[in-house]
Amino acid sequence: MKRVLLDTSVYGRLVEDGEFSLTLYKYIPQDIVVYGNEIIRKELRAISKEARISGESKRKLLLRLYDSFVRKEKHVLKITKFVEILANEYFNEYKEAKGALSYKAMINDLKIIASASIHNLDIVISGDIKSMFSHSALKAYSKVNKKYQFRTPYFIEYSVFRNDIRGIIYDDWKQYQ
Repeated sequence: MKRVLLDTSVYGRLVEDGEFSLTLYKYIPQDIVVYGNEIIRKELRAISKEARISGESKRKLLLRLYDSFVRKEKHVLKITKFVEILANEYFNEYKEAKGALSYKAMINDLKIIASASIHNLDIVISGDIKSMFSHSALKAYSKVNKKYQFRTPYFIEYSVFRNDIRGIIYDDWKQYQ
């Protein structure tokens, strides 16, 4: 069983692709356990009440999807002081690696990865390749996690995950056990 964190960007894509959402839902909890955190839920709540998908509130759809995937309270990772410290160290290394985005633009992504690393999650899935999965960010996670002896999660871009869910769950993930 794989412990997975879906980034905020993934929920928006899942809501737009209801068929894939149902496919993914079938794998929970027998093959994967989905984790979340207070940043992700807060970002989902920040979506305008006016935004609609097929006439229904996009925000309500996103929150309902999040709550259906993150099924237990213990699967909501807290943003602790240590998560914040680790995220700040990621940012310092990100800048050393010539990362271009500002602290304000990056900090939530860095906290999300810090919480996944501290809790030893297997995989982080995101559609955010320009910030969260940028070369500079990946280099920063690896360097800081090595310093603290945390295992860096495996990162999968949403489109890869979406196109090969069966292969990821049954074949590729075996190498990360």
